[in-house]
Amino acid sequence: MNESVAHLVSIFESNGSNWKLDRILGSDLRVAKYESFKSSSFVELPQWIKNKGCVMNIRSRNKECLK
Repeated sequence: MNESVAHLVSIFESNGSNWKLDRILGSDLRVAKYESFKSSSFVELPQWIKNKGCVMNIRSRNKECLK
């Protein structure tokens, strides 16, 4: 059992619930491939985000947009 789950269970048990964790019947593990953006990448925003006008989508010609 992961530490944070064990901590939450112990808090629940100590608050007078009289419940005890007997066993865990199953668990899920979800994995996704992470591809980080490089400084030379540019992602075109969907039109609905552009229309909100709340995001700055900077296209840098010299690849120093994060400076």
